Amino acid sequence: MIAQLSPRSITARSNLQNRRRIVESTISQSSEELDTSAVVELLFEGGPVIDTRAIDAAFAAEAIQTYQDIITKATAVKRGSLGRRGVIQGETMNQSRFFLTGIARGSFGFVLEENPESSSNLFDTSLKNIVKEVTRTIHNFCTLTDEAYGDFIQELDKRLFSSFKSFFKLMHESDAQIKIVESGERYNFNSSNLENAFRRVEATQVEEEEKTITGKLFGITPLGGAFEFLTFNQIAYSGKISPAFMSDYKNQIDQGEFLKLGNNYRANILKRTTSRGTNTPHVAYFLINLTPLDADDTNPDSGDGNDEPDFDSMRDFHLGR
Repeated sequence: MIAQLSPRSITARSNLQNRRRIVESTISQSSEELDTSAVVELLFEGGPVIDTRAIDAAFAAEAIQTYQDIITKATAVKRGSLGRRGVIQGETMNQSRFFLTGIARGSFGFVLEENPESSSNLFDTSLKNIVKEVTRTIHNFCTLTDEAYGDFIQELDKRLFSSFKSFFKLMHESDAQIKIVESGERYNFNSSNLENAFRRVEATQVEEEEKTITGKLFGITPLGGAFEFLTFNQIAYSGKISPAFMSDYKNQIDQGEFLKLGNNYRANILKRTTSRGTNTPHVAYFLINLTPLDADDTNPDSGDGNDEPDFDSMRDFHLGR
């Protein structure tokens, strides 16, 4: 609007510029009051800490690095950019990077913030939401019942699980406890909590395998996050949609593009097997990608008959869950 004014409209231009400055200032103040950026305090107690005066430097460095690694991998999972191996780079690193901005008292710890020079936001940043999810996941490791833990661990990416395992191992070997303060909430993880989590991760094994299958798409629910697929060899698969595919498909729906049930597709799926101690291993499937096939292309891929889903997966498929 300002650019459309003639050079002679000095008063009008000045008034609009003043109004713009007021609006920008109001937005900035509102975002600060809403506390939309990620800020987290990690407070430690136990073996590495001397009262509230000092902390073992090697432990502190490893603890911060391990926490940052968890945040980075959780961000990559959310973005669908966490591969089965390799270094995480690019935008994922930028979106998940923390800065050490202060010393937290009350035990001995540190204040971590996302880039203090980043622009103001009216809504919570993606990093702040990731921090909430990570805190919730730590809480689940520590406090869930054995039955609930079995369901929870099936949803966790293998590389992300490995980072949580390193975190709990560090707490165990250092005889340390941690308090996490974020989003105005304080979470206290004591020795009993952390020892419970450590025993669980030590007894848990997570294995993953990607495979390609061909067949017909029988069901997909973006809101429910589930899929059903029948290969040309008549093997049924059902499971959840990966976060990356979920995001891509929702964008396709917004553009009026829909996957067609009953059509032929080549599907990339992830098979995740979780086992705990002597318990029976559980297999879960996650849809990574779908590529349309010609209607007359009904040749099975080599992977279609090499693996049969577990009974629960086949049962859920036939029940239409």
